[in-house]
Order: sequence, then structure tokens, then C-alpha cells
Amino acid sequence: MREKILQWRRERAALADQMTACVEDNAKWQELDVKQEALRVKIEAAERTEKLQDELAKIHNPERPNVGDVDGSGAPVDFRSTKQYEQQFWKHVRFNNVAPEQRTYSPMGEGSGASGATFVPTGFQKEIELNMAAIGGIRKVARILPTATGNPLPWPTADDVSNEGEFLAESGAISQLNPTTSSVTLNAYLASSKQVLVPIELLQDSAFNIQSFLAELFGLRLERACNRQYTLGTGSPISGLIAALVTATRGVTAVGSSGNTGGNETGGTTIGTDDFDNLIAKVDPVWRPNGQFMANQATWDNMRKVKDKYGRPIWQTGLAEGSPDRICGYPYVYNQMMDLVATSKKTVIFGDFSKYVVRDVLGFTLVRYNELYMTNHQVGFEAYMRTDGKLIQPNAFSYLVQASS
Repeated sequence: MREKILQWRRERAALADQMTACVEDNAKWQELDVKQEALRVKIEAAERTEKLQDELAKIHNPERPNVGDVDGSGAPVDFRSTKQYEQQFWKHVRFNNVAPEQRTYSPMGEGSGASGATFVPTGFQKEIELNMAAIGGIRKVARILPTATGNPLPWPTADDVSNEGEFLAESGAISQLNPTTSSVTLNAYLASSKQVLVPIELLQDSAFNIQSFLAELFGLRLERACNRQYTLGTGSPISGLIAALVTATRGVTAVGSSGNTGGNETGGTTIGTDDFDNLIAKVDPVWRPNGQFMANQATWDNMRKVKDKYGRPIWQTGLAEGSPDRICGYPYVYNQMMDLVATSKKTVIFGDFSKYVVRDVLGFTLVRYNELYMTNHQVGFEAYMRTDGKLIQPNAFSYLVQASS
């Protein structure tokens, strides 16, 4: 798999060189862009799949629940990672059939009952997470904090960038300089995939891959709902990144691409290299090493045509395994909840995204609605999760707002 990924990266690099050479031929450029974008999607999917397989390979599946360990430490294994739990879970999904003894085990007993709710197996949870990450957004780069309970969780924050230590004379007294401290509270808001109806015939047909079907639907639906809140939320219920950065006055007004082209483009409808430089300069150097850009995919599609003042493309294709594409030397990710380029819109974010924390509680739970739709010979399914997101270090970010005209 790794050799194949490297081959695809080399093919992308060759296409990128061809795109640079024919940037004036729009039809040819578009044709090459479609090919390189298809390769990018294949590479990212292959790398995520490889990572998922590595994670699942580390999961030990003992014959008995809560016996044995994963890494030799002697710690009990999560029962949801056992084959026994997984087999009973899928019997429950297909036939509403859970062995009586399963209901006495943790955590199945905590989630089972008349409502038909169960915690999903570890492997299925990873599939949902993989689908959530597939469409980009905040979760792909934020710090994910899983917790076992949903109690309000205070998270301390501190700004100590401007403070420094001191040298002391022999037997000299120590001075005191405390950082500016505060805290944010991470809650646990309920996000639902909405119901999915599946005909009884498909559930009973072993040829139908119910696992992949549900994982894809649940993952994409939950990611869209959650990413909208993580990005644009105004506190109902989640405080999104952009609103928090506006409050912290971390904005930079776009000057546009006229400096690149020598034309009359304005900062209202274009983005140029000066704008990326200004975003980087807004962030203290201490946060820049882990910096990344974030924007709508359509914005990045346009940026691939932009060159700097010396005629060099600002988009660089990642060639080495695991190496991302870059804009102005920094990795970039896409987020479809970000604004398209237009006057007064907030279009690009730069910063260390580990300073935005996403809290998840107990992973995912699945509900089977057994009787509600049975008159049509259908069964309803729903996945839900409890989550929240908070900005913990505003100075680690900046955002670009297009000019008003």
C-alpha cells in the first residue's frame, strides 16, 4: 500500500508541474486539475485506511470480556473491542436479537433496554470516525478529548507569551510573575444523525453490507452537523471557532491578489500571497510551527492557479509519504462550512488547530426503532454522540475577512 501511495504522489507531482506550465490554457489546466484532485482523494483515503488498520491491529480480542490486556500492561480491555460484543451487536442490528447474558456486561448493559440503544463496537466506531474525517473540517485537525462522563469540564487557559524568566545574582531573591489565567467549560451537547430507515429484507440479507451503509451515513451526517457548529456556532449550542476569533479580534482584512498579477484586483473578491503573509504575521511565532490554513475547497481550487511575485506557484504538492500539500509553505485543510470568497466574508483561518478542543463523551451510541415503522416493513436506526468544542488560545489563530468593497 505504501509503495502505491508513493507512486500516486509522484504522479500528482508530475501533474502539478504540467499545471504550472499551462496555467494560461484554462481548459488544459482544468483537465489536469481534475486528475490531480482525484489522486489526492485516493492518497488521503489510502493513508486513512492504513492508519485505521494499524489502530485496529492493536486491539486484542480475548474470548472473555474484560479479561487480558492490549499492550501487556495488565489493564482490562474495553469490552466493545471483543469479538463477542461485535457479533452480538450486529445480531441486534439485523434481528433485534441480543443474548440475555450480554445485557449484564458493561458497557452493553448501560446502553441496552427497551429503547434498543447500544454502544457501537470499537471497529464500527472507528469506521464512523473515518467517515467523519473524510469530509475535512475542524475535527480533522482539532485536539479531540474523549471523556467517560458528560459532566461540565473546566479547561484552564493561560497567556504567557509575553512573559520570560530571569537570571539571578548569587543568593539573589526570586521575583514572581504569574501568567494571565482563565478557563473555558466544555459541555456535552447531543448530536443526532436523524433516523435512517432500512427495509427488513435488506437487514435479513447477509449480502447487504449494513455495517458500511450505516457507518457512511452516520459519519457524514454527524460530521456535517458537528462541523457546522465547531466552525460557525454562536453558542447555540456550541461556540464555534470563527465566532470566538471575531470576539478576540484576530481578523486580518484582505488586500487581494493585485500584488501577484499587477492588475486591479481588490481584497473584496480575491486573495493573494500578501494576505497569507499577513495571516501568518498575525500569529505569534511560538504557534507557527504547527500552523495550518483552513478554507473552503473552492477557495483552494482557485489558489492553485495563483503565483507569487516571482512567478512561482504558491501551491506545493506533497511528494513524500504522509507529506501534505502546502500553501505558502504551510499545510492546508478544507472546510466546506467556511465562506466562499466574496465581500466581507470570512474565508481563511490560519493557526495551530490543536488550540481548539473538541470534547466527545463515550463515543457513539446506536438506537434501533423496532416497531415504529414496521407497518412498512422497515426498521429505523439513529446514531448519536455527545460533544462540544471550545477555543482555548485565541492568539494561536488569525482569520481573513474580505474587504467590504
